Amino acid sequence: KIPVLELEFIKAQRTKAEGQGSMQMGSIDYSETKKQIANAKKREQIREREQKKKMKIPPINVNATKLSELVDLSLEVLEPPLTTSLSSQELRNLKETPMQVPKWPSHTQSVERCVKMVTEAAGHVYSHERRE
Repeated sequence: KIPVLELEFIKAQRTKAEGQGSMQMGSIDYSETKKQIANAKKREQIREREQKKKMKIPPINVNATKLSELVDLSLEVLEPPLTTSLSSQELRNLKETPMQVPKWPSHTQSVERCVKMVTEAAGHVYSHERRE
């Protein structure tokens, strides 16, 4: 979780401390390195808090004449409904194991039923017999 540059810096400091310790024949003091690691972890936690996802509902254009004008999607990036209930950590876990998708209710049968009913109703209203 610590950025690569900070890790390289910490490793260089640790190597430097080890080199000094072997010359002095005494114990190696890692206190400064431990402080740097703790500070790097704190900075990472602060970044995570700042980057928490915020769900924004786009404004609706009441004066729209077309369905495509109802919501202006070019203003901001919207989060998919499937991921709105997931935390940032859960999204990271999904990124690492992409085949494990959470269960999401799908109403395909009810939608198919509605489409069938609308098709039948439209057939009764706009049939060849009604047109004549």
